[in-house]
Amino acid sequence: GLLPEDVEDIMRDLPDEGLDFNDFCKLFERVAQTPQANEAKICQALNALDITGQGMIDPKFLKDIIRGQGEGMMGGMTPFDIDTVLKGLPRDRLGKITARAIARRLVRGPDGVQYLS
Repeated sequence: GLLPEDVEDIMRDLPDEGLDFNDFCKLFERVAQTPQANEAKICQALNALDITGQGMIDPKFLKDIIRGQGEGMMGGMTPFDIDTVLKGLPRDRLGKITARAIARRLVRGPDGVQYLS
């Protein structure tokens, strides 16, 4: 996805008078070519948070980390947003969720929502 620096670069390149349709299409095409994180990369990042090496993430720990990073991380996700993402994912007896399940949810989006591929 786009990093805040990427957005700043795009905004800096915009003319003061705005964009016409053709310019918008060119900008959209350029932005759409930005590589998106895939499930494996997200899973790898989440596994780095698991000090036990079991591939399990404590939802409270995840919320604390994201909250501690402020607006810049995860696009400014709130604890409510995180709960929404994690809702319905299978948990172990300690309430932890596999990094793979979280990564899959982040890539695919919530159940019942259709995405264009």
